[in-house]
Amino acid sequence: MESTRIRPGRSNENGGAEKGNDLTKTAVGQELVLRGSRDFESVEHYESFVRAAVAKHINAGAETKLLVELDHLAELPPAPVPNYTKYTPTVSRWSLIRVGNRLYSVPSRLRGHQLVVLQYSNVLEVYYGDRLIETMPRLRGDKDVRVDYRHAIWSLVRQPGAFARYRFREELFSSLTFRLADDALSSFPGLWVVLRPPFDRRGCLMTITPTDQRDFGDRITLLLRGFKLPTAASELANRLIAAGCPEALEVVHEVFEMERQDRWDRKVARLRYESKLPPGKTFETFDLTRLPRPLAAKLNDLARGEFAERAINVLAFGLPGTGKSHGAAALGHALVERGPSVLWVPTFKLVQDLLVAKRELALPRALRKLDSFEVMILDDIGYVQQAPEEVEVLFTLLAERYEKRSMIITSNLVFSQWDRVFKNPMTTAAAIDRLVHHCAILEFDVPSYRSMKESARQGEPEPMAGSAAGNGQGKARP
Repeated sequence: MESTRIRPGRSNENGGAEKGNDLTKTAVGQELVLRGSRDFESVEHYESFVRAAVAKHINAGAETKLLVELDHLAELPPAPVPNYTKYTPTVSRWSLIRVGNRLYSVPSRLRGHQLVVLQYSNVLEVYYGDRLIETMPRLRGDKDVRVDYRHAIWSLVRQPGAFARYRFREELFSSLTFRLADDALSSFPGLWVVLRPPFDRRGCLMTITPTDQRDFGDRITLLLRGFKLPTAASELANRLIAAGCPEALEVVHEVFEMERQDRWDRKVARLRYESKLPPGKTFETFDLTRLPRPLAAKLNDLARGEFAERAINVLAFGLPGTGKSHGAAALGHALVERGPSVLWVPTFKLVQDLLVAKRELALPRALRKLDSFEVMILDDIGYVQQAPEEVEVLFTLLAERYEKRSMIITSNLVFSQWDRVFKNPMTTAAAIDRLVHHCAILEFDVPSYRSMKESARQGEPEPMAGSAAGNGQGKARP
């Protein structure tokens, strides 16, 4: 026998149950008023109070009828009716399981395995096979994620940069003290190196100069762990010292530092090649002085890459020539330098590629391939009028990446004009809702760069910010 639940809004299912619940709440509320206080010494004391209130107001009139019915009732089944809901989730690569639309962490060694979860009123019991491996409190209210740092921290430590890019990084701090300590360590790189493996915020090992043989050995061990060579990490330094060659540690360390730097350079080069970012469109070639100070500061803040760790979208609005595409490309180049994978693609090309995949019945595979990129940059979403089938695949992509991966989108259309893109008002509202739920908005409210150059060449006054600049459009403000 399995327990079931009523569904909110289904009157044919929840009428009787909700009425009983209402009567119980009313009875308990009356007793609380008479008691004069809502404070209780313990949960057991409160439960005893509720049972007494129910017996007095709800069950008192039914005792006689119950005695009559007891003579006609059959024996209870040998096993009690389950007072839990059963789930069989699979542990994700983030060491998380989904139970009742909420996320809970489990030990990282269980990634990829299927578990059995029994959800009671207040606790969850997690089983692997027949063995109970975890008991945790059930989430209530607005909190929808519970991450125990003990479950994930060691797997993150073994992966360079994983902690900095962990999706639920904030949940790993068990108290505000740990959060403040992490901020303090991040502000002092030297102290960070002493207390933590020498990985910088990009996720690669920092170049440091050891001072003695023990220090050289420790750094060599950390480097080899970063290279995923655990046996060499545990043996090399000790064996060199045991063989009477401690002076070789400095040379070995220097070679491994060169290898570390070379690996990182190759990784960045590969990510840049795969990103298809326009070459040269970096912050070094972007004139931030033409932008308002708040916009320039926001771009510099986004270049740190923290928005990608939290699956936050970036929406850039502006008239043609204001620099929104250059700014988006510069953000992409900055992210590649820090390690995340990025894909730059014009919207029209992406839509056509997805349509081809859909016709070949390969749309799910194409979406999974796109999901491998931590950040996707869609350029000029408003230039091409979309056909119904194009709108469908574009909306599917937005829905698939919602709260999972970040998107950077540039558009010359404000939100009120996005019905030109998605045609249907409901689809337009749903797309905007998913994008702005977690997002940063950039307003490029400046004159067109091309118009400024042309005006300077001809000696004419510069066009005003937000002017049509010859394109027949108004101010692009979301």
